[in-house]
Amino acid sequence: MSEVLVSKSTGELVVAVTYPVIIEGNIKGFVTSAVKCISFSKFLKDEGVAGLKSGYTYVVDTTGKIIYHKDKEKIGKPVQNDAVKNLLEKLKSNQKVDRNTIKYTYNGINKIAGYDFSNKTGWIVVTTVDEEEAVAPINSLIRKLILIFEY
Repeated sequence: MSEVLVSKSTGELVVAVTYPVIIEGNIKGFVTSAVKCISFSKFLKDEGVAGLKSGYTYVVDTTGKIIYHKDKEKIGKPVQNDAVKNLLEKLKSNQKVDRNTIKYTYNGINKIAGYDFSNKTGWIVVTTVDEEEAVAPINSLIRKLILIFEY
């Protein structure tokens, strides 16, 4: 897998996927195919957080460029999220990083995100949601329980 590239023939953002051609156990060559970054939307456009409106998923390659994002303008550009940038720095310095959750602020909005890594590509898959929207059902339940227990 390559980083995000601009196709010379179409001008679209693509990722090159290369496979070895193996004959009788020997590599005889390679076959490469360009996959449009926007094609990942087929699999990820509806991936979010339990139906929360602010939830969505995006994918970042090992160089920090966005491979897929619901905002097409962000594809091929560097990730702006400092928390994800820190993950990339840890990976570059060979630190062990396991899937986890992070909190960060983006455009003045507090976010919560879960992330994991693709074993084959090293890409980071991030699913994020506005913290306020995520905790609203919990806070509502707590308020209801307090009212019940006070009577």
